[in-house]
Amino acid sequence: RVGDRGAARSSGFTDGPLEALDAFAGAAATALGAALDWLLVHQLHLEACVELEDIVARNDIVFAQMLPALVSAFICSLRSHPRDPLYAAQLYEIGYLMHFESLLSTSGNEWHMLEDYRVAVSDANHVVFKLQSTTASHAPHSILIGPDTSVPRPSRYKLCVTVFLPADELVAMKARSDDVIRVYAVLFSQGVNEMQTLANTVGDVELQNSINNDALEKMKRYAGKYKEFIDPKGQLEVSREIERRLKELTGAVETHRAKNVDLLTSSEMLTRAMGGGRLSSCKSGKDRTAMAVTLEQCNLLIINHDLVVDSLQMVLDEMRMKGVRRKNVEKNIDDKRYAFNSFQILALPRLLRPPEGTYGANKT
Repeated sequence: RVGDRGAARSSGFTDGPLEALDAFAGAAATALGAALDWLLVHQLHLEACVELEDIVARNDIVFAQMLPALVSAFICSLRSHPRDPLYAAQLYEIGYLMHFESLLSTSGNEWHMLEDYRVAVSDANHVVFKLQSTTASHAPHSILIGPDTSVPRPSRYKLCVTVFLPADELVAMKARSDDVIRVYAVLFSQGVNEMQTLANTVGDVELQNSINNDALEKMKRYAGKYKEFIDPKGQLEVSREIERRLKELTGAVETHRAKNVDLLTSSEMLTRAMGGGRLSSCKSGKDRTAMAVTLEQCNLLIINHDLVVDSLQMVLDEMRMKGVRRKNVEKNIDDKRYAFNSFQILALPRLLRPPEGTYGANKT
């Protein structure tokens, strides 16, 4: 109100005009407040739309990186089980197990990468495969990607990947050309570098624990289906191996031990025992990944080719010094040395350390 009402009366004014002025001012203030509220809501809506566009773009990017890895692993699995009707029946009845392994830390930018990775692996479960006979326009092991028409509401992430095989292979496999093979994707994560040391000490490892707990439950469900599938076929030894490896994996996950290499190894071997696909990755796919891949290769030599356990470190060093991992590093950064320094080497678990003379590159 402007002025004093008592003074207004003494000057001969009545309450009517002042009350009307009060009402007008109140209405104006209410309208102005509503307008400001609308502007604020509109601004928040615009920001939310921009943020949603960014999220969709990020989702598209990580999905586009995940899909080729998934398809490549699936084709490799088919080639590892040529003309195998039992394996084909497993794929149709319980799905294709795809094991993604992350070596990202839960610190800094890699924490956000790990979040994106988790979403990409979740989206992998919406992909299906079909096996079809080769045609004049589709060579053996070529692919065709399109929408999954078997679901009521197809989306950009619900895709059907058709893999073309020779007709005689499909007959031998007893493939069901009209049926789809569903993907059963899991993600295990174990940070192993110096940034994970920091996260383990003063940071947060809840994201990693949550990812591994979820993956363990999914592995338990798939292993249960797998045992139900093979038990009637009299594969008692395989069933016992699955039980043993699942018990090892459960212990590795539930202990929440820092930089637990056993978690990586047990989940890898369980996946392979059930005919699943495998992928290992870190930030660049050449340093920590090289260490993990060579360790897995040595474990396979021990299990499948009677490599003496005492020779493990020697074979690891040879692979990391002279194997294709060095070529992979060179193709990425024009330097054969892994991008570790002396401090970073000390932070790595012993089994994931490269030999002397193979590291020191400044590029990542």
